[in-house]
Amino acid sequence: MNETETLILKVIRDFVAQHGYAPTHAEIGARANVSVHTVAQYIARLEIRGFIEKGPRGHRNIKLLKREQEAA
Repeated sequence: MNETETLILKVIRDFVAQHGYAPTHAEIGARANVSVHTVAQYIARLEIRGFIEKGPRGHRNIKLLKREQEAA
């Protein structure tokens, strides 16, 4: 994993731990200091690599998978 992937995954993990639900792409971007477009690209990468799963629709549709713990 590269540095940005690791950061975005950490932002998601920390947000879920604090709030109990997934962040929006805008919330991830604000915390990681990247654009929403960049967040979308990295979310797609993380999903392909098996770290997260996206639901079919909605803004808070990111689910952390067990493999996510390997990145910690």
